[in-house]
Amino acid sequence: MGERQEVKLLGTWYSPVVARAKIALRLKSVDYDYFEEDLWFPTLIATTITKSENAKAKGMDEVGEGLLLLEDAFISISKGKRFFGGEVIGFMDICLGSFLVILKAREKLNGENILDKSKTPSLCKWANEFLADDTVKNVVPEIDRVVKFKREFN
Repeated sequence: MGERQEVKLLGTWYSPVVARAKIALRLKSVDYDYFEEDLWFPTLIATTITKSENAKAKGMDEVGEGLLLLEDAFISISKGKRFFGGEVIGFMDICLGSFLVILKAREKLNGENILDKSKTPSLCKWANEFLADDTVKNVVPEIDRVVKFKREFN
């Protein structure tokens, strides 16, 4: 067997991509050193702030349609299990679940109900199961902390 390599993770506390890596590393019991960087994405934030209300409404309609498709996909793929991959968190769960904190923060910040239990009950249950998992909740940022961070840009 080869020599063990050090794993270093560079990121920001609010990044869903970094959360994805942290979850995967923890699930695989891989030790890593985390280095916090204060990264700034002004272009991305500017495009979010400057969109017209019509563009925002159209975008939210598209999100709703996409979530309905995802609801159907989850039901089909999970076959009634807790996660996309069955009873344990898998690749698809990590990819999609890493965005849940930002989604929940947006809902709280804007008074929105993006993951609507009446329209996507299976996805809502999956999201709650994912965020309640010990591995996940120990690495993703707190929703209220993300809300506070996002308020700075509104």
